[in-house]
Amino acid sequence: MKKNEIYASIVEKAYAIAKENFITTESLKKLEEDKNALLNDLKHNSFIKVPFVGDFSAGKSSLLNAMMGVDVLPTDVVPTTAVSYELYYSEKEYLEIYHKGQLKEMAELSQISELKVVPGDVVYVYLKNQFVKRWNERGIVLVDMPGIDSGIEEHNNAIMNYIQEGSYFFLVTPAEQGTLRSSTLQFVDELKKYNLQCSVVISKIDQKPESEIEKIKTDIEAMARRVIREDIDVVVSSSAVEQFGEVVSLLEKLDPEKFIVGRFEKLVSAYISGVIDEIQLQIRLALSDKKDFSEKIAAINAEREKALNEIAKENDSAQSLEGSADDILKDVQEALISKSQYLATLLYNNNNDNTVLNAELLSIIRPVLINSFKRELTEYQDVISDSVKEFSLNVNEILQDGDNKLLNYANDLVGNLLGKEALETVLKKGLDKMIMKLAAYKGLSTLLKSMSKILGPIVVIVVNIVPDLLRMIFGKSKEQKIESIRQKIVSEVSVKVVEALREPVSQLLAEQRKEVVANMSAMIERESAKYDENIKAVQAEQQENDQATAARIEKLQAAVDRLNNLNTEM
Repeated sequence: MKKNEIYASIVEKAYAIAKENFITTESLKKLEEDKNALLNDLKHNSFIKVPFVGDFSAGKSSLLNAMMGVDVLPTDVVPTTAVSYELYYSEKEYLEIYHKGQLKEMAELSQISELKVVPGDVVYVYLKNQFVKRWNERGIVLVDMPGIDSGIEEHNNAIMNYIQEGSYFFLVTPAEQGTLRSSTLQFVDELKKYNLQCSVVISKIDQKPESEIEKIKTDIEAMARRVIREDIDVVVSSSAVEQFGEVVSLLEKLDPEKFIVGRFEKLVSAYISGVIDEIQLQIRLALSDKKDFSEKIAAINAEREKALNEIAKENDSAQSLEGSADDILKDVQEALISKSQYLATLLYNNNNDNTVLNAELLSIIRPVLINSFKRELTEYQDVISDSVKEFSLNVNEILQDGDNKLLNYANDLVGNLLGKEALETVLKKGLDKMIMKLAAYKGLSTLLKSMSKILGPIVVIVVNIVPDLLRMIFGKSKEQKIESIRQKIVSEVSVKVVEALREPVSQLLAEQRKEVVANMSAMIERESAKYDENIKAVQAEQQENDQATAARIEKLQAAVDRLNNLNTEM
């Protein structure tokens, strides 16, 4: 059984145990919603995606067609209509076109070269093809991506679909190039900042004499190991003579199960711990002195109000929105300055090409924004989460009966909810899930996809002033001219970029902070309601005799054991 199927089975078993033992309908309803969301995630994100990337006409589509044994993927598309094609096995052949993550239309497979698509669209290609089936069954989806140089907006939007997913990139470079171009190296540099890995595929080796192929491979391999990583795989291929055995070997080395474990194990474990948490609560309440339940409810509600008020105070004590935005923009400016020599050389060699500069600016800024936003969001959440921590600990103290020997005995059996375990259940399952959600916040994706338009006017200005600048320093050496351009980038260009980004960055930060506060408040409300409902449900059973209570506690303790055993199945 595959790992995602094992996880799905474990989630279903945990829910079944909860259904047998939960005494409040609201808790069970919320748990069912979480179950359905997790199962849906397991179903639709159990693949590792392998984008084939490279310059336009590097041979990516031809290579994939050759491996499939059928000409399906368009090989004559123009850069402005280039989109990503994901390959899935299906008995029925058809296409699904997604725009901004939403299904836009469906079409016949024969229409693949005539689709009305725009940059950023993703086409799911469903094929009755054994090669595609082989890799899908192993948990791998092959992806034909637009060329790195196919256009700023096209490439920018395409890469945004894969940098935050489980992806492993195959860099395709034609043999006649004999090296890795600067565009490819810049792309690799960006991948490394997302902690994504890649291998190199040298294509079209049939177009070079066999005597030269070994040297080309040796040269590219040496460069790849120097600038990418020491143990990188470099293989050769040709779609024309159907030589792709080494590419298949690369695919066989990938471990989709490892990706699934990394993505889902903590989420499944958190789901189980949530069920355990509530059953433990029922055990304690069943053994507690029921005479003061009303006081407990009142005290918990008071803690809820206190925590919600504390969130507002903690928000005021956090770094200002302007300060947080300044930190992000400072990161952007420092990144541009650190790359100023490279950008200056690029401008000197391509002083009339807006496209080149815009693409390079995007590749520098994209990873900075993603990593900086995540850092700022985490720091802000750390400040705001103090109210949740205090609420969790105070409520657990309210629920403890220090002199109750039966309850102390129960604590020995099922664990004391106070302290570490409280933070693990209430905080870890809630706060970690929240940061995962907000780190991939849709607003950040939208901002990054609009970056080329934000930078466009600045690029035009910069490109237009370079010729005038070079004329002003006529007679200087190449190195002196490049240095003059570099100084211009440091003193003016980086400042203009920062100012252009200030408003959208500040707006997005405000949205994310609002989302954090809303999620924290909702978490406190949910936890408070859970305690309240469980206490009232136990109150309703006060007429039970001691024998019935003992039987129920025994059943609950057995349920906790079953849930703990589920963790061993992972």
